[in-house]
Amino acid sequence: MSTPADANRDRLPFTEYAQAALEREAEQSGHPDAARLSFEELAASTMTFDEVAAQYGEETAVNIVIARDPDAPEWTPEDFAQARPTGEVVPHVLERWRRAKPSAPDEGKTPAEEAALKASGAAVTRSP
Repeated sequence: MSTPADANRDRLPFTEYAQAALEREAEQSGHPDAARLSFEELAASTMTFDEVAAQYGEETAVNIVIARDPDAPEWTPEDFAQARPTGEVVPHVLERWRRAKPSAPDEGKTPAEEAALKASGAAVTRSP
């Protein structure tokens, strides 16, 4: 069950959220003093996922992996200010996505009938 505190925590910048999660996990483990390193210190450390998970909890370990990912830095206010809608950047991709329809299994057929049809090759078409 989520609380107002959880909702506020979800609006925090990632590093602040991760620090709060680290402290929460330490408190829930019954060892509030277990948070010996701050989140930023853990992220800069050479500890492995398993080591962090064992000492600080799995959520903290996942957050450390996220923080260490050089291809996914946290967005700054400047990043948000420069962001543009998908339709402006790659309109052809957006249009193709809008036109795409999710494929649905044949209505009225049992799973066994669908499997038999697929196995027979009747539903498979190949380009030359």
